[in-house]
Amino acid sequence: MRRPPLRALLLLLLLLLLPLILPPATAVAEGEDPGLLLSRARDKEIDQRNFEGALALYQELLELPDVASSEHAPIRGAALLGVGRCLEALSRLEEAEAIWERVANDDSLPIDARDKASAAQDKLKVARTGGAPEVAAAEEQRRRKRERQARAAELIDQARR
Repeated sequence: MRRPPLRALLLLLLLLLLPLILPPATAVAEGEDPGLLLSRARDKEIDQRNFEGALALYQELLELPDVASSEHAPIRGAALLGVGRCLEALSRLEEAEAIWERVANDDSLPIDARDKASAAQDKLKVARTGGAPEVAAAEEQRRRKRERQARAAELIDQARR
């Protein structure tokens, strides 16, 4: 009986062990640097235009315990914006708008992330109104007025305590 060549056996062994050696492409390794994971997600989104894959990476990043800390607020903000962009690219506009609303109103996030979220909301509203900027501007004024009223009510409640 003829023995299989050594090269073929080694190749088969390598193929069998490869999943054990390398983690899946979207899996988050324990203790992985959030900045590196954010970079991988942006690469999938921007360079590869793989919005589903990028969305999965952004969501995995947001689930990391470290990302919830104030130290990682810029990364959290960037990941949330990435989620919104991916959702918009996938035509899941209501979900994207909800994410941008969340970012725009989260005082723990950097101001630039909140500004980008507000701009994305405005862009989406203009698109929904058929490009009529005056309608979008009126909606934006109403939204800002509601935000100011809510903030004033919050400050009054804090002062009463």
